[in-house]
Amino acid sequence: METMECPNTTSCTMFPHLYDPAFRCTQLFYCRVYSERCERLRRERAGEPVALDLLPDGASMGPGVLLPSPWVRSGS
Repeated sequence: METMECPNTTSCTMFPHLYDPAFRCTQLFYCRVYSERCERLRRERAGEPVALDLLPDGASMGPGVLLPSPWVRSGS
């Protein structure tokens, strides 16, 4: 298996969130070493939509985790 750092680390909306200690292994595996296994990169290259909360392994962080939900008012 060829190793390669992801070419999208500067433009990926998920990358900054992967600095959280809980995602450090995910960032190392998908962003720094095996980017060809990243579901975000695969979808982008295929011209498919990439959800903002899509993790590199293809799982979703869930609604409202990274972006505020339109149904939740701040201060309520």
